[in-house]
Amino acid sequence: MNKLTKPTLIILALVVAASVSFSFSAPVESANNNLLKNGSFEEGLKEKIPVSWGTEFYNGYLMEDGKVGDVFFQIRNEKSDMSLGAQKIPLDGRDIRRINVSCWVKADNIIPGKEAWQKANIQPLFFDENDKQVGGWPQLGPWDGTFDWVFVKKGFKVPAEARTLKFVLGLYGCTGAISFDDIQVTVQEQKQVDPYNLISNGDFEIWEDWAYGGAEGGGVFSPGYRGDGLLRIINEIPAWSFASQSIPLDGNEVRKIKIEAFWKIQGVAQGAKPWQQARINIEFKDENGKQIGGWPVAASAVGSFDWKKVENSFEVPKEAKRVDIFVGLMEVPGTIWVDDLKMEGFRADGSRVTRKGYFQTDTSSWYEFAPKKAYPVNTAPDVSFILDAPAGKHGYVKVKDGHFYFEDGTRARFWGTNIYGLDCFVDHKTAEQMAERLARFGCNAVRIHHLDAYWADPNIFDKNYNDTQHLDPDQMEKLDYLIYQLEKRGIYIFMDLLVHRRFKEGDEVVDYERVEDGAKISGFYNRRIIDLQKKYAKQLLTHYNPYSKRRYVDDPAMCTVKIINESMLFYISTQVGLSPVYLKELDGLWNDWLKNKYGTRAKLDEAWTDKYGRKDLHADEDFGNIVRGETLLKFQRGGFGNLEKMRDSDTMAFYYDLQVKYYKEMESYLKSIGVKVPMSGSNHWINIAADVKANAVLDYVDRHRYWDHPKYGYGINIVFEDQSMLKYPNEALPNNFAFYRVANKPFFISEWNCCFPNEYRAEGPMVMAAYSNLQDWDGVLLFSFKGGEWGTVMQDNFDMGSWPNVFAQWPAASLLFHRKDVATSKRVVEESLLPQDIYGPIREDNPMLGEPLLPLVTRTQVGFAGSLTDAKNPDIEPILEKYVKEDKKYLTSDTGELTWDWGRGIFKIDTNRTQGAVGFTSGQAIVTKNLEIFPSTDFSSLFITSLDNQPLSTAKKMLVTATAKVENTGEIFNAAKTQLKEVGRAPILVEGVNAKILLKRKVSSATVYALNIAGQRIKQVPVTRKSNGVEFSISGTNKALFYEVLVK
Repeated sequence: MNKLTKPTLIILALVVAASVSFSFSAPVESANNNLLKNGSFEEGLKEKIPVSWGTEFYNGYLMEDGKVGDVFFQIRNEKSDMSLGAQKIPLDGRDIRRINVSCWVKADNIIPGKEAWQKANIQPLFFDENDKQVGGWPQLGPWDGTFDWVFVKKGFKVPAEARTLKFVLGLYGCTGAISFDDIQVTVQEQKQVDPYNLISNGDFEIWEDWAYGGAEGGGVFSPGYRGDGLLRIINEIPAWSFASQSIPLDGNEVRKIKIEAFWKIQGVAQGAKPWQQARINIEFKDENGKQIGGWPVAASAVGSFDWKKVENSFEVPKEAKRVDIFVGLMEVPGTIWVDDLKMEGFRADGSRVTRKGYFQTDTSSWYEFAPKKAYPVNTAPDVSFILDAPAGKHGYVKVKDGHFYFEDGTRARFWGTNIYGLDCFVDHKTAEQMAERLARFGCNAVRIHHLDAYWADPNIFDKNYNDTQHLDPDQMEKLDYLIYQLEKRGIYIFMDLLVHRRFKEGDEVVDYERVEDGAKISGFYNRRIIDLQKKYAKQLLTHYNPYSKRRYVDDPAMCTVKIINESMLFYISTQVGLSPVYLKELDGLWNDWLKNKYGTRAKLDEAWTDKYGRKDLHADEDFGNIVRGETLLKFQRGGFGNLEKMRDSDTMAFYYDLQVKYYKEMESYLKSIGVKVPMSGSNHWINIAADVKANAVLDYVDRHRYWDHPKYGYGINIVFEDQSMLKYPNEALPNNFAFYRVANKPFFISEWNCCFPNEYRAEGPMVMAAYSNLQDWDGVLLFSFKGGEWGTVMQDNFDMGSWPNVFAQWPAASLLFHRKDVATSKRVVEESLLPQDIYGPIREDNPMLGEPLLPLVTRTQVGFAGSLTDAKNPDIEPILEKYVKEDKKYLTSDTGELTWDWGRGIFKIDTNRTQGAVGFTSGQAIVTKNLEIFPSTDFSSLFITSLDNQPLSTAKKMLVTATAKVENTGEIFNAAKTQLKEVGRAPILVEGVNAKILLKRKVSSATVYALNIAGQRIKQVPVTRKSNGVEFSISGTNKALFYEVLVK
């Protein structure tokens, strides 16, 4: 995954302005209300330090002729130091929810350091009762350059768990001088909320209740048009940059909405498409989160104008259950300011509806997750025995008969996760803990991802150089040790190359500041960028690991190499703001390709003329200036765009040839430096037939996909759907992956997840493990995993290492996957893709043979045929009729081991060694060959797994894994449950599972123990003998995610 892109995101509380723009008039606030001591600096110095501002000298001086009083405070650096003043203030987040920070500031020749944060700044940092920092890294700046006195002010949300404010100001690793005067921290007065404004925080007094995705520089700024704050978004280059909010709205009650706002814009240029402007628009959504009612626009404009009021009204579709509002810049450069945004809803009789409140789960019966150990050791959930340590003992991974095999003939399959960014460069103790945790829970593969990410500190590059051509020896040592610890435990390494590299001046890349992060487009064809990719690959892969005592290219524990992450030329229509330099180069290559294909303009004109005489080649076009086709995705077309099918078809073929040429060149080079394992090209999350075919020229195909991926950014300020995948099988993960498994090629999933804050993400592990076996996939890696210890609070959208309800399922899922407890379907249904499917109009994520449920029933794959006579498109109706009951919303796999009841939202596994169900099982009897389960928890995942490899009918040792929902303490949703009002705090709360379980077999004795997360026995659970077996009950009061069952 491209962290911080899809698109690039900075959490707005931490967003920085690219340039200084402040008001010179300041409201007067009483110093008597100032929580700071000596914020005016008029109390003088004590041992060369301003009174109340620290105890050690930090290059600070009192200067005469203050902006407000007699003096002001200046911090000066002649060299790049951390010269910071600070003051601690008692501040209880239970009583004070918001503060304002204001001051006068001026700068003199501040030259930033090497990192983006190395500038002048003010940061109000919050700490809990244990002096642990909470609430991220809020800031009032940063500032650089030179400017005279300006007044700055910003509101900040105080975390509920905060007990102390540490107020820090100064120069962060930069040179120059920063001056401050009249710094004030005041409690923000709570304004009376308009109950009829359905938008929360529409006056933008603070950053709260909004999600944001897009260019850096968007956020709340002061002063507002009619208050302290407003929303401002700046696009230096075209980008999708919007603040958004999701609002509950019942179309059965609300018939009309009215939107009004004050806004102004500056320098907004019209984009190539009519909708590419500054915009305030809405989207109505139904109960399934699907967009309905078109694309209503409340306001849209280009150019520049001063403040004015806009208002518009819209009819509400009856099926609507919510409305999402978007404010920002639609793929255009410029600046937009918005204030006092309001939405009113009206019933049929004209009366107004009031804004709904917030939703908080009743967690009174849940328990605190406070593990004393991070992983099991020689206890029931410890499934490290499934790993065949050390990794590499069977020789290099090779491709044979459409699958991975080790050199000694052993089948190679991989179940694991991703470690990415700065987590690849941890200390030795953490590396050991991470490796041990993963091994004990059954992971046998880790993808090393985002080594080159510009946003990771540290990353793999040496900061002492103004380029990305020198690897940091200290970070390489940490990476070496982590990989060594993983390999010695039987965990194989999936190595990524180009992911999120941002070039620097010393790289000698033309227009390097405009090259897309990770060179997602230009990386396929620009010679300098390709050469830099090769250099990096050689530096990394021929590096000698002193711990494993071999180079990576000589390490059989490295199972595969990925060339470029989440990239394809066929996605170019979605990429705005690309460098004109590289677009011009692409156009040149395109014209050369046309000339090589057609030879003369006349032949090209003939080929681009249809049977009705309509021409795609324009009269003023000739080799050298022929424009590439738009190649729009299906969702982009919608009545807009160029309909030049012949131009588009050739453009698709050009992209295909260019992409294949790049892949083959990189493959040849990697082999030349000694790479001996399978290689793949890329792994996009959008399935486009031409891209899949291009990737199939290498050793295997790799894809990415997520359920309820965060929208409009990452972190906690995002929008999500909070739907269960089990109720929407057409869009589910397994079948969407299965659509593009290629015949005679291994298939790898290097990223998948059901993402936080979705409540139902516990449904993921067993579903994915089961279908990985039914489809006989070769590798499945969840994104992602952090840390040697359990996280204490959940904030990351992807980190399963902090989700007890997900990671606790890893032992059962790993056993199911590696033992192939779910049988592979004996049938293979292949769809043949024809040239018109490859080079015709893009139909992204097109279902297999038009039937999205087919891969949930049987094994599927695609092939590539030159014509209809070569095609293999079997009749699938008999299969669907036998296994899919649309009227009952129910299907079974053709192996008979899997059932998917999407009407009730329940997925069941019934194999010899793994049995159980996940979903909305409360009040439902889950009946399998050897079990009867009667859950009373609304949504849960409950599976019983044999631990001695025997069928459950004879097994003597079994593991019950029972998980439900988890939340942070104090986690609060908006009323629509599509945004977080409060992410909450530690500890994590776990909903226990309540159920009766009947083991249908005769035994002489049975003993059941409730276990903690490390597998240690908490208590013995009573067992009752029945006529048809033994029965026991599990309860949330046991505070257990695992139960050990021993029978004789």
